[in-house]
Amino acid sequence: MPSKEQYKTKNIFCSGKTAFGGFLKASKTEKNLRAEMAIATIFLVLNLVCKVSAVAWIAYVIATFGTFAAELFNTALEYMCNYINTEYSEQIRDIKDIASTPVLLWGVVFFTVEIYFLSERLMVMF
Repeated sequence: MPSKEQYKTKNIFCSGKTAFGGFLKASKTEKNLRAEMAIATIFLVLNLVCKVSAVAWIAYVIATFGTFAAELFNTALEYMCNYINTEYSEQIRDIKDIASTPVLLWGVVFFTVEIYFLSERLMVMF
């Protein structure tokens, strides 16, 4: 049986590499994460074109990374549930449904932030 030490990363750079690898795996396998990345990219371009304020950029980064973090936690929990139980279970369904709620909440925050700052900027521009 492998020891715990075999699973520990050696330093912060190895931890970052491992985390980035996890993000890449999730982005390849999870269509919702890819959709969120596409939406974030569209808003990134709109923010650049509209020349939003520094506060809007900070809000964009927080809302974007919050959404990604929630999606990644949800994905990890779904992977774990699928590993633990491969058959249909109402309890597992409930766990997955509850775990998806923060993704929805962060998505609402993301769109609210973007609509607010972009509409504010567009009113000034026109």
